[in-house]
Amino acid sequence: MMDVHVSYDGSPGGYEDFPYELPKRRVGWGKRLPSLETVLDEQRGLPPYSLLLGLCTDRLPLVLDLTDASGGAFLIAGDNGFDNTTLVHSILSAACLANSPADLSVHLISPHADDLLQFHRQPHFKISFEPYRPEIAVVLDEMVNLVQSRMRSGAVTPVHLFAIDGLDLLWQALTPPSRVQLDWLIEHGPAVGVMVFASIESTYISHTITPTIDLFGSRILGPVSQPNLARYLSGLGRSYLADLEPGEQYLVRTHGSSFTIWMLQSENIPI
Repeated sequence: MMDVHVSYDGSPGGYEDFPYELPKRRVGWGKRLPSLETVLDEQRGLPPYSLLLGLCTDRLPLVLDLTDASGGAFLIAGDNGFDNTTLVHSILSAACLANSPADLSVHLISPHADDLLQFHRQPHFKISFEPYRPEIAVVLDEMVNLVQSRMRSGAVTPVHLFAIDGLDLLWQALTPPSRVQLDWLIEHGPAVGVMVFASIESTYISHTITPTIDLFGSRILGPVSQPNLARYLSGLGRSYLADLEPGEQYLVRTHGSSFTIWMLQSENIPI
């Protein structure tokens, strides 16, 4: 289940307002946003397997239940690859801050993998590889075996968060059999607690990779200037995504609903 505007404080409505104001849509004003730690502190008592994606435009948090498979895997896309990477790092930070290592394991494939020491120090992290490394084939084998084992046992926890920063780079580096494994993992992993989050710069979306992109049930989109591509990615007939604040604001489409969120950053895990 996806929870929106929920404080998890046990009260009948579960709603909580916050004392801070969201910034207006202008570059730099996002610095007035609260940190991840501040919002998580306001949301004391989040249940295990929660992921805080950001703040909605009504100043309340958008929280995902990572054990709920109904939204499928998450695709992160936009015109600016750096902004996509920053959002991936924000999501990883939020996941680690809200969950214990016993409840969550993180696996990362990124062209910047060797430089992400701030994440390597987190006890949640299991692997961190660049996309062209030969070990990736082994990682995909192990993840597919894990999903198949859980399909037989019915287990969905602990959650494994499989993050791919640069889906196009990984796709190009994989052999055809490994591409089949990746597609299978995107499609079937979320049902057993293996959540896939993958980013791609909109420039690199082509007909060769769209069958893989179509497997993602949920989208997190930054500014996309091309109308046809914005319409395709949003799945909402929305042909204009260029009005989102670059690097700060995103359109989330998941569980049959859409939300505009502001990204939050950690005080203690630099991204």
